[in-house]
This record gives sequence, C-alpha cells and structure tokens, in this order.
Amino acid sequence: MKRPLSSLIRQSRHRFRLFIAALAYFAGLFILLISTDGYQRFHNYFENAEKNQDYYLIINKGVNAIQSFGSKYRSGFSEEEIEYISEQPFVLDLGSFSNSSFRISSNLAERLSIYTDLFFESVPDRFLDTIPPGWGWKEGSDFIPVIINREWLNLYNFNVSLMYGLPQISEEMLSKWTLDVIISGNGQSRHFRSRILAFSDRIPSVTVPESFLLYANQKYGRGTPAPARLILRVRDISDPQLLSFLNEQGYHYRREKAMSSNFRTLASALLLITSLTGLLFVLFAFTIVLTTVQLAISDISGNLRLLIHLGYKPSVLARMYFREALLFISVAAVLAWMAFLGAGHSLDTLLESFSPESASLSIREPLLLSIACTSLLLLYLRIEIGRRIQKLA
Repeated sequence: MKRPLSSLIRQSRHRFRLFIAALAYFAGLFILLISTDGYQRFHNYFENAEKNQDYYLIINKGVNAIQSFGSKYRSGFSEEEIEYISEQPFVLDLGSFSNSSFRISSNLAERLSIYTDLFFESVPDRFLDTIPPGWGWKEGSDFIPVIINREWLNLYNFNVSLMYGLPQISEEMLSKWTLDVIISGNGQSRHFRSRILAFSDRIPSVTVPESFLLYANQKYGRGTPAPARLILRVRDISDPQLLSFLNEQGYHYRREKAMSSNFRTLASALLLITSLTGLLFVLFAFTIVLTTVQLAISDISGNLRLLIHLGYKPSVLARMYFREALLFISVAAVLAWMAFLGAGHSLDTLLESFSPESASLSIREPLLLSIACTSLLLLYLRIEIGRRIQKLA
C-alpha cells in the first residue's frame, strides 16, 4: 500500500525545481564554507605575524598661526598631557623626543664642501629599531654617535646630489666618515667628532644618545624643552579607538601608515561580504525549496484531501512528502562539503611554500556551520510541510 500511496503523493512533484533548489543550496553552502575557512586562515596569519610584534606611532600637535610668531608659542606636550596619553588602554608604552636647544654645525668640507647647521633629537633606547655597537655617551667623551633616518639619505642621493652635481653616497661609505661637529651656546663652544653608526626606518630624525643631549642642553642650551613629539608603542596601529582618540585630541600622525595597516580590516570586510553572499545563496535556496514544496502540495491538494478523508493521518503524509526533499538537500550538503575539502586541501598545497601558518585547513567551524545551516533548513521544511498538509484536513 505504501508504494501506490507514495506514487500518488509524488504526482506533479516538481523534481526539477527541487534539483534547482538543491543546486542553489550547494553553491551557497560551498561559498559560505570557503569564505569561513578563508577568514580563519587570514585571522591565523595575522595573529601569528603580530603575536610578538608591536607598532610604533609618532604624534605631534598641529602648528597654528599664533605659534608662527615666535618660539615662546611653540607647541609641546605638558607632563599632564603625556601622563593622560600613557594611561590610555591602547598605549603599551610611550616615549618623548628630546630636542636640542643649542646651535649645531657640521663641517663636511673634506668630503662634499658643505657647511650646514644641524639639529639633534633623542628618544629612549627602547624605542630605537636598531642599537649599533658603540651606542651611548659619557661626559668627557668628544665622540658623538649618531643614527639618521634612512629616507634622508635617499632624499640626498636622489634629489640634492642631482640638483647640485654632488656625488651620491652609500650607507657603507657614509658610516665610515668621521664628521666634525661644532656645538655652541651660552657663550661657549666645543668641537666633537661624530660618526653615523646606523640608519633607522622608524625614527625620522638625527638621533643621538639621551645622555649626551641632556648634558649638552644643560651646558650649551636653554635646558631641555617640552617634547614636541611623542612616540607610542601600540598593539594595533589601525585600532579605531586609538585613531578616534588621536583625532579628538587634534594630534597629527602619519595617516598613510595607519591607512596601510587597514589592509587587514579591509580584507576582513571583503571576506565578511563574501560570507554574507554565501549566506544569501543559502537563504535563496531556502526560499526556492519552500516555494517548490508549497507549489507541489498545492498541485496535489486534491489527492491529499482524499487520502485524509480515507483515514490517513496528516503527519504520515507529511513525513512521506518530506523524505524526497530531505534526499535532495542532504545530497547537496554532502557534495558542498566534499567540494570544500577538495578546494581547501588544494589551497593548503599552494600556501605551504610561502605562508605555512596559513596552510592549515580549518575543519571545525565550517563543519559546524554546514550542519547548522542544513539542520535549520530541514527543520523549517519539516514544519512547513506539516503545517501545509494539516491545513487540508
């Protein structure tokens, strides 16, 4: 009796529509699984890359029209402001740039026939990206070790030297030169020898040891002025809370540096959009399946009413009707999972050579997501079929 009954129920069943619905569910679930795995790989890559890495951000106040009238209006950070910034939860450490308050001249006549005024700054050693051998200074020494920004040498080589017909200089050559530095102020002057020991990618300045600058400011200058720049050590340079704080306080910083770190946020957003696209495919498949079932039940509503009047329980008819939809959706889910595993292992092979931390297929989250989506669809479908057939009783 079950076979004739099953044949009667399957009359006018839109199997092609069920196939299209299953195909849409396969595509949506596959995209959802792939994007979930991609997000997990992306997250693992940056988590491993940044596990022991902090970022450094240099900030300063803006210069307004009043400050253009003289040094007494110069912008600087007070002790209260420095303490307030250091207390922020996104600031791991904070250091101050100390400025020279005396006159500095360097005679490069032996090499380039240039006599130029200079400036010195210092930061705590823990903020330097390189500490060369011989770094440091003690009172009584006439040698000043210097670290300069690497980009400044590039500016000289590819701008100044070309403009004035001067020879270009390599880092190795410049590091071997001993420079004559003259410091003057408060009616005193002194000659020092100096040499560039290293080149920094982090500190955009002519950096000397803190001990020297403190000594020279006291003896030849006006003491150590309030710092005009601060260097922050932070965990995430693109942290919205950090950037919001800096903008609210009106502090200036290298925005392109913060913007470049937004790549992670942008990529995460793109992966999220891809996941949402997959979710929309899944919801679209849900809609197609439900619409197909509703149309099929409507087509055989007369047969169903007859069977109910003959004594068949609506729950029995709903269960039989549900089995075919269950077959299509289950097959689509299994095929989507197999396709995901195949694509994931292929991606592992591709990434293994240049990014081992990303070459790890995530199984747990995609599997739970696949089971959750499929179970939700089947549960809702079972309820909807039962409700539709119960209405015919």
